[in-house]
Amino acid sequence: MSARSALQAFNSDGSERWRVTPESALLSAIALGLDGTIYIADSNHAVYALSPSGELRWQFQGEVKPCSAPAIGPDGAIYFVCDDQRLCAISQDGVEKWRSALSSPVQFSPAVGPDGAVFCACTDSTINVFEPNGNQRWHAKLPGEILAEPVVDSQGTVYLVCDKVLQATDAQGRARWSFKMPSPACRPPTIGSDGRVYLGAGAVMYALAPDGKLEWQLRVADDIATSAAISADGILYFGAMRRLYAVHCSSRGLAEPGWPTCRKDNARTGNAQIR
Repeated sequence: MSARSALQAFNSDGSERWRVTPESALLSAIALGLDGTIYIADSNHAVYALSPSGELRWQFQGEVKPCSAPAIGPDGAIYFVCDDQRLCAISQDGVEKWRSALSSPVQFSPAVGPDGAVFCACTDSTINVFEPNGNQRWHAKLPGEILAEPVVDSQGTVYLVCDKVLQATDAQGRARWSFKMPSPACRPPTIGSDGRVYLGAGAVMYALAPDGKLEWQLRVADDIATSAAISADGILYFGAMRRLYAVHCSSRGLAEPGWPTCRKDNARTGNAQIR
């Protein structure tokens, strides 16, 4: 078993607390429950729930392989995309609740809106949106190839990077605005507490007003490699190659409720329950 297939926890001094090595390679990021339960998928049809001490609580073994990181909804349901082109929901006890068909395969983990709607970005350049019970709410065609997972603001507007365009689509599936960039972005935008949108594309960080108008841009030395994090005192943090940048901004933390950045929050918990 290679080191990259292990899930490790570390103490605050950097020493290893525990290590878990599933039978198959782990897929992407974890999701973190309110009680500290860790949810993660592997490449052999399984989703695991681990205690904060690394002990197995349950294992969900489906008929198809998970192909995304899990996301946790407001009611504690755990969502992930399977390789049979379906969105799957399981309970906090590891029991399947439903599976719903998607319009095409999905490359990114789902996002969860403030009312529990689940957003999936598909490879056919559409966004598929589902009710918490698995019924499809709406779907919409986007202007190009989707390059990053969706993010959702407190009003249910979903923001998607489509090649060199950032597209904002409202809670009914109607286009609100789009912002064009000279370079494609490879990470999701971040929505601030005041509705401002921050997106790195190439070596430029863009700050947009809630209506999609450019407010400022900052060019840095290298291509931006992360979604931004925003502290409560108005500092925007992002990484570019070997540098970490800290920039003053007008937002004070993230938009809440919603899924306002990569994996939901600054800690990347993948959990809509966490505020």
